[in-house]
Amino acid sequence: MRFFQPRAAIWAFSVAHTVLGHAGIHGIYINGQDQGKDVCVRMNQDGNHWNEPVENLSSSDMACGVTGTKGVNRVCPVPDGATITFEWGESPDKFNARVIDISHVGPCTVYMKKVDSAISDTAAGDGWFKIFDEGYDEATQKWCVNKLIDNGGYLSAPIPKGLVGGSYLVRAELLALQNAIHGDPQYYIGCAQIFLNSSGNKIPAKTVAIPGIVSKTDVSDSFNVYDRPLKLPYPVPGPAVAELVNNGKASQAKQTEGVKPAGCICESGSAFCGVEVPEYSSGDEAGCWASSQNCWDQNQKCYDNNPPTGVQSCQAWMGKCNAINADCKAKRAGPANRGQDITP
Repeated sequence: MRFFQPRAAIWAFSVAHTVLGHAGIHGIYINGQDQGKDVCVRMNQDGNHWNEPVENLSSSDMACGVTGTKGVNRVCPVPDGATITFEWGESPDKFNARVIDISHVGPCTVYMKKVDSAISDTAAGDGWFKIFDEGYDEATQKWCVNKLIDNGGYLSAPIPKGLVGGSYLVRAELLALQNAIHGDPQYYIGCAQIFLNSSGNKIPAKTVAIPGIVSKTDVSDSFNVYDRPLKLPYPVPGPAVAELVNNGKASQAKQTEGVKPAGCICESGSAFCGVEVPEYSSGDEAGCWASSQNCWDQNQKCYDNNPPTGVQSCQAWMGKCNAINADCKAKRAGPANRGQDITP
């Protein structure tokens, strides 16, 4: 049997055209470990509008961004006290290296919310508490967004040690103030779905509801970044970083939802996990071509569920399929590197 590449391979390198200058989240890192593009992250799934800001400050989009009320099907496990890093970029598939236009100056904040389900919770409403913020650094004369650009788009925040374990949403936010004096503060927001493996009993002393913590008339949201000198200090939007208290009951729960599927060796977003194809022996041409078909069928599924953040994983899987085709032609055993995770 001969197998030809599916239609996905033809349009694999198409680029979604988003508005330049804006920004969105590509994925997250846990203690420096890349979790995969789009994995465990709520983001706008429309590649043409992926990086657009939330401008209606009373909208439920303020919680986890545009379309962020809908969860994804993966939840990333996180150890107690870990550092979570959000990777920001101007375009969903990183066809350029820019993070956000340099005119977009402003603060960065990170919040958390304890939830019963990181997948089904709509994110909007009470329960949010701030774990990190930075506005304008008077010593370096840089905004947090300036530092984000200098750092290649990586925004890190330590998760407070000793929190009650369980399911959380972690919300990262950039506020761009270049048009704030014209009543147009621009919020860029995304959320990670995590399960915190912790035996702690700490909870926030107070929580807040999102939307509802900011207004376009607030000093933080109407600040004139063109004043010389700036009217400092700049008040970061929202509440202060939360005080934690030992009033919670330690959780004994174990993660059951959003677990990486068994046998998954290539993730693309939160909607595709490629599994290893059946083994084939030397000279077993029929078995090899059957495994090739299996591989290419999965490849098609990868492209059909391709996230706006790019096709890197699907391209990696396509490389595996091409290697199997070569095995079949040479009557070799395989697949090579069986079971190896090839997620980029």
